Amino acid sequence: MRLGAALCALLAGAPPLGAQDASLLLGASHVRYADSLNGTAGALGVHLGLGRGLRALTLDGTSSRFTSGEWAVQGSGQVTALWPIGSRGVLIGLAGGGAVNDFQDGIASGTAAGGPLLAFRTRRAQIVVGASGGAFRTIDGLWSPIASGSVRGYWALARGVTIDAGASGSLADSVRFADFTGQIRFAVSRLRGGLLVGARAGDLADRPWWSADLAWDVATPVTLEASAGRYPQDITGFTDGVYAQGGLRIYALRRSTPLARPAGLVVERVDARHVRLRIRYRRAVETLQIAGDWNGWMPTRLTPRGSGEWVIELALAPGSYQYALVAGDDWVLPDGVVGVDDGFGGPVARLLVGGG
Repeated sequence: MRLGAALCALLAGAPPLGAQDASLLLGASHVRYADSLNGTAGALGVHLGLGRGLRALTLDGTSSRFTSGEWAVQGSGQVTALWPIGSRGVLIGLAGGGAVNDFQDGIASGTAAGGPLLAFRTRRAQIVVGASGGAFRTIDGLWSPIASGSVRGYWALARGVTIDAGASGSLADSVRFADFTGQIRFAVSRLRGGLLVGARAGDLADRPWWSADLAWDVATPVTLEASAGRYPQDITGFTDGVYAQGGLRIYALRRSTPLARPAGLVVERVDARHVRLRIRYRRAVETLQIAGDWNGWMPTRLTPRGSGEWVIELALAPGSYQYALVAGDDWVLPDGVVGVDDGFGGPVARLLVGGG
């Protein structure tokens, strides 16, 4: 639970778009701030994430009640939309969002910002450059403008392991500062977690900060979560602090990027250097493309044959390849083919090509 409104996450660029989910969190936390709160609270949180293709919306809200009788209400939201330019993994887009914090005794703060994005994307990496402008309200009730620029990179190291790193510079009224962050995340079976570290230079320079989180999927709709870390001071007037929290998250909706339906993929050897792929995909689409690690994940059109069958000939040597289909803005798989989420908003599957 972050008690100081943080604009840096919004300004750091759009992350890879992910699955859809709606959940309720029942938990408790302990926080300590130098000049504000120091205590334990029970918390009720809600989360909604919606994504389709290259567009996503996330909304979060938390209500906390401290054992001392104080209360806090927080909310945040972000919307991101990207559009491809050609077929070489370049995208342009927009991102916007904000956060509000309301505390007992009339202490409140808020941020809002938005701006353009430019992304360079492959199936294993993404670099996002962004700029934004907006305003923030301090805990003293003063409104000020803010402008920021950022660059951030994401890389998939191996199945279930991703890292990202970024830098952002901000100008808020007369305050200038730059943030540098790095994060590693993993997902193994029912267990997920991550570690983030950050440092700041400029007017709000402080000690490095960090956060660690862990989640265990106990059952299909239930996840146990725990996290701890340290916050830096922020532009709205909140000082640095530390926290620890844990809770039970119950999912009302949890859906990964949808895979396609029953039937399959057939690989036929045409000659020593070429194969023909016969792909079954019964959903109504005007065009269907295939992308893989044999061509840098640049989508190539398939030819429709009717009744949900699509065909393409490729120059592929015998071996194992990763691939996915592109239907409109969605990354999907052939009917009946089971894949894994590559951590970048879509599924990926294995294509085995034998010798002739």
